[in-house]
Amino acid sequence: LSCMPPRHAIRLAGSLCWAAEGVEIGQRVAEDMLSKPPEALTARDVALLLGALARLELRQADFWAPLLWLLHCKFWDRPETCDLATASMALDALSRLGCFEILANKRQAAEETSPLG
Repeated sequence: LSCMPPRHAIRLAGSLCWAAEGVEIGQRVAEDMLSKPPEALTARDVALLLGALARLELRQADFWAPLLWLLHCKFWDRPETCDLATASMALDALSRLGCFEILANKRQAAEETSPLG
């Protein structure tokens, strides 16, 4: 998988979501993509990988949190890479992964323990 171009590896992971080995392949692809330099992935690649993780129900923050940060950096540093389709795919995948609820709960817990109140 590591010798495949990112786009092909991500598509493979997404297409094998119903196969018995799908989760294992999805985890390996996610780990491999996270080990690549950020410029090796496009914003669309990251959005597609988030979609594959959602289809595979890989909700571990170890996978999606670094991808969310990478996507943020890509959109912030190069806003021209942000198109409506990519943003929509990413938001849908993040919602299906439960990311927004997890992040909201973390924020609420931090606010409750903050000495500022």
